Amino acid sequence: MIPVIKICGVTSVQDALLAVSAGASLVGLVFAERSPRRLEPEAAREIADAVKGKATIVGVFQNNRAGFVLKTFDRANLDVVQYHGNESPEILRELGLPAIKAIEITGDFEWDLARRYQGVAGQVLLDKPKGLADPDWLPQAIKIASRAPADMLPIFFAGGLSPANVGEVVRTVKPYGVDVASGVERKPGIKNPAEVERFCQSVREAASLCEP
Repeated sequence: MIPVIKICGVTSVQDALLAVSAGASLVGLVFAERSPRRLEPEAAREIADAVKGKATIVGVFQNNRAGFVLKTFDRANLDVVQYHGNESPEILRELGLPAIKAIEITGDFEWDLARRYQGVAGQVLLDKPKGLADPDWLPQAIKIASRAPADMLPIFFAGGLSPANVGEVVRTVKPYGVDVASGVERKPGIKNPAEVERFCQSVREAASLCEP
């Protein structure tokens, strides 16, 4: 099965259409306050409307106030919320929105942390800690993710992905989905069309090698 592809940090209608054309089925729009890819709800709505029905629109939030999340979900015409901070399962339950919960893979990572979100999130997204510059992180994260318990929520894999390494993740982890932002950019928020195409093609090629 080909993993679903999420192109995140999209900041323009042009890049959203590019992502969908290349094969992405999810487009990520960022509302985290300190992100260089942050959008205002009105700008996000224009992007969402352009690809609505062609892709799932994911709004990425990080420790934002509940009222802001709820209001932005409607104003930006989102389909799913990705919680990228330390939001508790109780917060996700209270807001009641379709959700992906991001969890950082660190040296003391435990699957029980992800299990806490069963019933309140549809998927978990395994990611690299912010600002970490460790060349050994990706192989370690792949090893951890490949050993996910059978009863785990569907997994998105993210963190340092690019056209050059996503194939290994697909073949080894066999995730539900893969997520990329900076790995296909010219600069923060501006996608490189050739790299977006290469990323999606690499996912398809790797998935074909996994077929029985």
